[in-house]
Amino acid sequence: MKKYFYFIFLFLLFAKYSFAQDSTTTGRLALSTFIGYSLSNGIDEQSNGAGIASLRYFSTPKHAIVITFQSIRSAIMRDAVNSTANNYSIGIGFERYFLIGKFAPYLGLDGGINVITIKSSFIKSPVNEGRWDNDLPNYLFKPKAGFQFNLNNKLHLQLEGTYNWVLSVNKEFTNILKDDQYNPVLFGRKMPMVSFGLLYKFAE
Repeated sequence: MKKYFYFIFLFLLFAKYSFAQDSTTTGRLALSTFIGYSLSNGIDEQSNGAGIASLRYFSTPKHAIVITFQSIRSAIMRDAVNSTANNYSIGIGFERYFLIGKFAPYLGLDGGINVITIKSSFIKSPVNEGRWDNDLPNYLFKPKAGFQFNLNNKLHLQLEGTYNWVLSVNKEFTNILKDDQYNPVLFGRKMPMVSFGLLYKFAE
C-alpha cells in the first residue's frame, strides 16, 4: 500500500507546486488525440494498435495536469483460435515540460483504472469455467516521456513513449486464460507503447 500513498503524495505535491507558479499566467486547456503501437510482455501477442484522447490544463507553460482515456488492442492466435483483448483505461496525472525553442520535451506520470476485456472461445472451455472473470477493474500506473513541436501558438505535434503497468485489484486473481491444452494465454500487463498525435491549445 505504501507505493499508492507515495503516488498520491507526489501528485498532490506537484499540483500544489505547479498551480503556485507565475500567478500572472492564465491557464490553457488543450485537447489531444493519438494513435499508438504497444509492445506487451506476451511471447505470441500481437498489437492491433491503440487510440488515446487527453484533456490537459497548463497551469504554466511548463506544468500540466492531464486526464487521459486510452484503448489498447492486441490479439493472440493459439490452436486456430484468435483471442483478442482490449485494455480500456482512464487516468489522471501530471507533466513537466522543458521549453527549448519550438521543442518542448516532457516527463510525466499517470495513475488510474484499467479494465481488460477479452473475447475468446477458450473462455467457454471447461478448464476456464467457474474461475474466469472478465472485465475486472485493475490499477494502472503509467510513467511517460515525450516531446511537443510547436507548429504555431495553438497546434502542436506530439510524440510520446509510455510504460503501461497494470496491477490487479484482487491479488488472488491472475486473469490467466487457458487454452485446450491447459497452457496459459497471457495478455500483457506491462506494455511499453509509442504514440503520435496532435495537440490543440485553446486561447489563453
